[in-house]
Amino acid sequence: MKNKIALYSALLLSLGGIATTGVSAFADATDSNATSNATIKFLPGDGVTPPVDPDNPDNPDPGTDPEDPGNGGTGEVGPLSIDYVSNLSFGEQKISGANAVYEAKNTTPRIQVTDTRGDKKAGWRLSATASPFTGQDADAQNVVLRGTELSLSNGTTVTTTGNNSAAPTVSDVVLDGSSTAVDVMTAAPDSGQGTWVDKYAASDVTLKVPAGSAENGVDYTSTIEWNLVSAP
Repeated sequence: MKNKIALYSALLLSLGGIATTGVSAFADATDSNATSNATIKFLPGDGVTPPVDPDNPDNPDPGTDPEDPGNGGTGEVGPLSIDYVSNLSFGEQKISGANAVYEAKNTTPRIQVTDTRGDKKAGWRLSATASPFTGQDADAQNVVLRGTELSLSNGTTVTTTGNNSAAPTVSDVVLDGSSTAVDVMTAAPDSGQGTWVDKYAASDVTLKVPAGSAENGVDYTSTIEWNLVSAP
């Protein structure tokens, strides 16, 4: 009888050892590692970029310029586009007996360009030409405001927060009514990507009018042609 009890106890001890070993092996098997991928591919942008706030390009609401209230942007489609250009107003002025320089009345004269081509080997160039200031006199005869110079100086570039692209270069320009194109902004390769605003103080957008050019009561208008092209 004693032998039977001893054998039974030994068997229980042996089984207990097996059970303990099994639990340890199961715990080790739960440790596991794996890898996965996250991918993305980009294509050139092809939408319209609306005007942004020239003082805070992160703000999609540009506000309203009282001198240019109906200007909602060009509606040009990307990937390389002129999004906005100000219609410049110099108001009503008294005729001067000497050469005179008039400042723009706009709140923040500006030009907005967007490059979403995603090509770091390509830059771009924005140029402008201006036609002579013309109008009609009281007899409905076409007249020209001769010798004018439309100047844009001290432009400042701004872009959205976190844009990693280098800024384009802004040049001071004088548009004299000839057909000669003048570079306003240029972006070297790997720069000028994203949305950029070239903004001016109103005092830095001026119109020089020589004495003896203006006629009473004539509304003079010049058309400014802006040309944006890809450049190496």
